[in-house]
Amino acid sequence: MRIRVPLVGLFCGLIALLPAAASHAATPIAGTVSQTTASPTWTGGPFLTSNPSGLCFAVDLSCDTYALTIVPPATGNYTVEITTTPSSEGDDYDLYVDGPTGVRVGSSGSPGGHEKVILTNPPAGTYSVRTLAWLVTPGGTYAGKATLAVGAAPPPADTGSVL
Repeated sequence: MRIRVPLVGLFCGLIALLPAAASHAATPIAGTVSQTTASPTWTGGPFLTSNPSGLCFAVDLSCDTYALTIVPPATGNYTVEITTTPSSEGDDYDLYVDGPTGVRVGSSGSPGGHEKVILTNPPAGTYSVRTLAWLVTPGGTYAGKATLAVGAAPPPADTGSVL
């Protein structure tokens, strides 16, 4: 009977910590970039610890995740630029973008925390945008933004030309 009480207390303590660990995500947690919603924004943090490993784990208090749904334009070439800006110039964040299938499609780990990934004509779907607090002061935050830019549509094929 004496062993059960400490185990129950430990179990309840761990359960109480799970929502805080599992809910560490960007605010808001998701958004859509399209021709009608060209620049969704989000914020992340505050981060209490840094993670210079370069890896974002499933439950990681030093890594935020933002679900970005990309809706391509009906025609033409386009890019989606994803950026993060630290709230303090000394903070260093890294940015990782995984495609709808879970494969990494872009990353940025420049010194200084101002990160940018540009996707050219990415297929429609939901992308996982992860921001890692690589080396930040406790309480550091960042601002994220995704911008869709549409280029000129390719010219139509000239079916009447003869070589």
